[in-house]
Amino acid sequence: MKSATKRSTTKKSSQKKTPQAKGRKVDAPTLKKELLGTSLKAQRGSKPIKKRRPVKNPNIAQLGSLQKQFVISIPSSHPESLVKRLERFVPETPSYWESVEKAKSTREKYVSGLLDPGRLTNRAAGINRGARLVFSAASWSNPIAGPREKVSLARGLQWRMTMAWTGCELVCDSLFPRINNFEGNVVSEWCQILGLDEMDIMIPVPRGLIRSANTRNLWKEEIEILDFLGVRGGRPKTILNEWWINQKPILTYGSALQVTRALRDVTSHGLLSANRVEKFGLSTIGRGESYSILDRLVGVTVDVTVATMRRLLEK
Repeated sequence: MKSATKRSTTKKSSQKKTPQAKGRKVDAPTLKKELLGTSLKAQRGSKPIKKRRPVKNPNIAQLGSLQKQFVISIPSSHPESLVKRLERFVPETPSYWESVEKAKSTREKYVSGLLDPGRLTNRAAGINRGARLVFSAASWSNPIAGPREKVSLARGLQWRMTMAWTGCELVCDSLFPRINNFEGNVVSEWCQILGLDEMDIMIPVPRGLIRSANTRNLWKEEIEILDFLGVRGGRPKTILNEWWINQKPILTYGSALQVTRALRDVTSHGLLSANRVEKFGLSTIGRGESYSILDRLVGVTVDVTVATMRRLLEK
């Protein structure tokens, strides 16, 4: 009898006590799952960002292929093979050379600087890096930047466009040497050489700016959006004024590149926030549309870069 009593007591003491939760019995594994789920929800915080539709631009894959072909076609030991290709980008518009003369330079100096043997390697490298950067930006199909919040997608699209223009600018600077105090329209000349004029589909005025191009500053005063963003004179202000203030859509490749450059400037200077990007309608896809305005601008940089690489690879 004693041994039986002892065995039953030992059995009871060896059983694990079940933890209690809010007056109900819960087994240990279930409680562990509940606590783990609660902690994960607390870490996630805001609602998850919905994945956007990937932008399908057939030129993106083509750009990657052309960039690789360009690298193969310019051996590092013989960069002089680039000379004839660069000559295809020497401007022919009289007004361009008038601007060169106003900047106290000449056509001879311009061409000799473009084809300088000591700079050919750097020019080839700049074209390659620029094309690769445009390709990388355009391939970023679901851009999310910063904390996972409402404007994370808008911020990602904004910096994706900034990357794309930076790459496009690297290509442009490699083909068109910069001149101090030069007032000519390099972007327009670039598109003209490539035979790119009007786009098949225009870029509309942003939905958030159709009714009014004014906004409120820190002191709740209503001011014009360009003054709010601190956009000063020059082509960036001119093109944004036509697009936002005069409510005219973007029709040409040259204008689209100028807009992209202007948005890159106000973004990199910290003047255009992701909240404003979303509010203005730059990052949203409207009804009946396949792309947002920022998507369209990235697409323009891809198209121009593809046309440039094709021209460089012509035999």
